Amino acid sequence: MSTESGVEESVPLSQNRGFRLLMGGQLASSLGEGVAAIVLPLLLLEITGSSAAAGGVSAMAMAITLILGLAAGVFADRWPRRLTLVVAALTACAAWGVCALLLQIGAPSLGALVAAAGISALAMTFFQPAQNGAVRHLVPTAQLPQAIAIDQARETTASLLGAPLGGALLVLGPAAAIAADSAGFLIAALCIVAISTSLGPDRVTATGDRASQQTVIVFLRGLLADALEGVRHLWSTTAVRTCFFAACVLNVPFVGIQVGLVLGLREAGTPVYLIGLAETMSGLGAIAGAALVGPLGRRLSLGRQIVVTAWAIGAGGALIALVFPHIWLVLPACFLNTLFVPALNGTLMGHVFGSASEDLAGRLGAAAQVVSGLLIPLAPLLAGLLIQVASGQVALAVFAVALVALAGVLTASPGIRRLVA
Repeated sequence: MSTESGVEESVPLSQNRGFRLLMGGQLASSLGEGVAAIVLPLLLLEITGSSAAAGGVSAMAMAITLILGLAAGVFADRWPRRLTLVVAALTACAAWGVCALLLQIGAPSLGALVAAAGISALAMTFFQPAQNGAVRHLVPTAQLPQAIAIDQARETTASLLGAPLGGALLVLGPAAAIAADSAGFLIAALCIVAISTSLGPDRVTATGDRASQQTVIVFLRGLLADALEGVRHLWSTTAVRTCFFAACVLNVPFVGIQVGLVLGLREAGTPVYLIGLAETMSGLGAIAGAALVGPLGRRLSLGRQIVVTAWAIGAGGALIALVFPHIWLVLPACFLNTLFVPALNGTLMGHVFGSASEDLAGRLGAAAQVVSGLLIPLAPLLAGLLIQVASGQVALAVFAVALVALAGVLTASPGIRRLVA
């Protein structure tokens, strides 16, 4: 039996060549991003001596994604996805490649790092919704939750391996570490080119007012209307709307803990390889959590999953703050902090993508990213500023208190309790 995307429902994902190539390329690019996630803030901290500056660059990259995210979703649904994915991957590859070259020859590095981070963030803003649409095209609706769980496992595996790899490559020099990020995007582009099946759409489709696009104003108005279709779909269901509101609020202290831990440990004199080990434990927690997608989805309602996840994140954050900077005590707390996040994401996004047609997939993915991440740029900015004016311990404590308080609010919320899977 064929789906609307032309994929046979009876074919398991392990035999879906297009999906395997897409995930393989994404694993390579995510591995490079995992290296950059640990290397970039440490290099910025070393160059500027300012935790606030290091956090500010991360906030800039996140802000680019939020500002352009909805427009990128429209682009992903209207333009050939293969071309979008390849151009975005090669753009990020070139940005980090030039940065690595400048670092190697000893050119001023601060501007190169900031520019590469900004260009890469811009490229990935267009890459991610196109990838969401490609998955929706390659995978039957019944297999979407499983595909999303695999995608999350891929991302967390890359984070797991990227952190220690980044620490090891820094021993060879910053140019080697940055070059690894460039290579990951090149592999992603090659894998996408190798996919023989369509990723849809195969030609440019109309955007905005189909009757007349003779003026820029009319075109932009139509573009905005198209972009907001994804947001309207998310907002049309009470359960989904409530979940994304909760995610938007929780993401600030959750990401703040992640960024604050890296910068705080480095400022406390922790060796880079041990900081990478802390990131690895967070990745291990997420990988273990990906295996919980099915069991938790069957046993807990959506509301209970939100509550369990919020308390697990809060407990992990509180433990990190309490034992900081004793790295061997921080490690199990990092594992707990991320354990239940993939299960909630898998259940929620499986429902979101399964409830809409494929031609809305890019805009849905972009809308989900923008809505849940609306406040995220505040996290690295606050983490850097708190460490700059106080200490890593204070920054982590502030975020941990916020996580526990939010977990309590969500537990007491009647709207959360009423949510069903």
